[in-house]
Amino acid sequence: MDRDRVGAIMSTTLEDRIYQFIQGHPWTTFAELKRHFGDEFAGSRTGWLDEERNLLLWPKMSERFVEALNNLLQDGKIVMKPAPLWIYLLDGVTLSLPLARGRYRYREPHWVPVYFDVKERGADGRG
Repeated sequence: MDRDRVGAIMSTTLEDRIYQFIQGHPWTTFAELKRHFGDEFAGSRTGWLDEERNLLLWPKMSERFVEALNNLLQDGKIVMKPAPLWIYLLDGVTLSLPLARGRYRYREPHWVPVYFDVKERGADGRG
C-alpha cells in the first residue's frame, strides 16, 4: 500500500468509517459495529433510547463511538430503526435483558434492539 493511501486511511474520522461501514452493510446492528470496530467501540458508556424509562440500546461503548454515532444520526446521514430479534440472533449476539415491548416505563433496564442504515437507501436495502 502506498503512503498516500495509508495517509488517507489514517486521516478518516471514526464518524466517516462508521458511515462507510453502515453504507456497505445494510441493517447494521450494534453487534456488527462492536465486532468490526473492536477497541474503538469498547468503553463504559451505555446507549439509552430513554434512560428514564429504562430503554437500553447497547452497553459498554466508548464515549467517542457514541458521539460519532449521534453525530451521524443528527446530521441525517444514517437512520436508526427497530430491529426484529432474529437479526441479532443471526449475528450471534443478544443482550441478557428482557426485551422492551413498547415505550413504557420499566423498573429495570429493557433492551430495544435496533439497526442502522444509510438514510438514502430504500427499504429493500438497495441504494
